[in-house]
Amino acid sequence: MSTPAELWLQHQTDVAELDGELIHAVVGLEVDKPATLTISRASANPERPQGLVLNSEEPLTIGDITTPRLVLWSDTALAEVSLAVPAGRITFSHAWRDADIVHAWTGWAGIVRHDDPDDPSHIRLTASDGHGSVTADLEVDIHLTTD
Repeated sequence: MSTPAELWLQHQTDVAELDGELIHAVVGLEVDKPATLTISRASANPERPQGLVLNSEEPLTIGDITTPRLVLWSDTALAEVSLAVPAGRITFSHAWRDADIVHAWTGWAGIVRHDDPDDPSHIRLTASDGHGSVTADLEVDIHLTTD
């Protein structure tokens, strides 16, 4: 059986289907107007620090930091973080550390997106870090609140 990373490369795409489930390399979120994004970490594999990578064309603001790219690491970030986001597209991907090396998009790594049919402002992301099969190594809830 091919891994998500092999399927992404083979099909030149950022989404692979495994056993009827879509496994994403990157998950995008379109924001219509400036908003507050709250990210709550539900769980993280304690064996390896897990990171949620956020990218935006325009800067994101968290506390006194303004940057278009940031990583919320499970061993350093608060369990719940709020940030100001501009209108536009924000992407989420997953990284993890083994010792001092950062990894992403290899082997069984990938993200499953769970949209809440009752609350379109809520998304749960379940990310696998590529060790073994697809597992829940990082789970976060994302809530978007427009200003």
